[in-house]
Amino acid sequence: MYVVPVLLALLTASSLFAQATVTAPTELRAAPSGAPIATVRAGTEVRVRDRRGALSRITLEGYIHRDLIGGRRDSFPMSVRAPSGARLRESPALDAPTLANLRDGMGLTQVSRRGEWVRVRRVAWIPTTRLRTEPAPETREQAGSVETVQAPAPPPTPARATDPPIGNGLTPTRQTAIRLAPDGDSIGGIRPGAVVVPLARDRDWVRVRVEGWVRENELQTLDTAVQTRVSAADLRADPDGTRGVIVRWNVQVLSPVQRADPLRRELAENEPYVIARGPDTESALLYLAIPPSMLDAVSSIAPLTNVVITARVRTGRSSPVGVPILDLVSIVRR
Repeated sequence: MYVVPVLLALLTASSLFAQATVTAPTELRAAPSGAPIATVRAGTEVRVRDRRGALSRITLEGYIHRDLIGGRRDSFPMSVRAPSGARLRESPALDAPTLANLRDGMGLTQVSRRGEWVRVRRVAWIPTTRLRTEPAPETREQAGSVETVQAPAPPPTPARATDPPIGNGLTPTRQTAIRLAPDGDSIGGIRPGAVVVPLARDRDWVRVRVEGWVRENELQTLDTAVQTRVSAADLRADPDGTRGVIVRWNVQVLSPVQRADPLRRELAENEPYVIARGPDTESALLYLAIPPSMLDAVSSIAPLTNVVITARVRTGRSSPVGVPILDLVSIVRR
């Protein structure tokens, strides 16, 4: 005789954890009147736990690289350790979509681990107006039981006859601005004759992809797995903690390609490397280990050439002289 009330109570409780989608970039706060701890991207799915006034308490989950995780913070067992912030990703991969930009020091709870990635969770507050809640299931009582009936989905909006199908190439009819969002700030321009690929539509706007080429030394990474503020001194001070960290540095090549001898224990015998100095104004010596695929390119770089490198730290303090060893990922002249 108590089955129906219990089922109804469970159903009511579960409705508090409705799935919702963030509709625009929005600050996430630790408390309703607290400071921002992250910025959640539009399109990110969250679970709504409860509401208080104009705010909703939600659960956000995703993956963060282990190199960006620090120690305890308040009541949380771990925290973000990244002065420039860290990206929370949908899946454990550097090219996975970003769900949110997490601020340095933000407390987190671990859900699971997968290789170098940690799935984390955070419960926090977000404006309810920035959430689009999925249609809640309707319920009805029948013969002493509760039946769940999924609310019908709204009919799809028909495409306009004048819309070209998604995927066809388009070209501007005149010099036109490309914007972050409909009616948003301009981030560049497209000339007539340039080919763009339409990806989505919103009212009179089309989201497009533009492909082209730019010089690598005129770019900097936005990926928070790549560190730009780590110094060579940091590597030497914490050789174990910085192992595997990816850095992007301005350095000066000091030597032609050399081959390692047995004294350089963290380099394989005859492994090719160059000696460099940096990063930037730091006068630290570095050994840059060269993969076979980059040997020709590095061999063409003359000593005293300034370059931009992306490299993974093999060791922050090698034996016997304490020089950091980095495995090159890319190298371009400045």
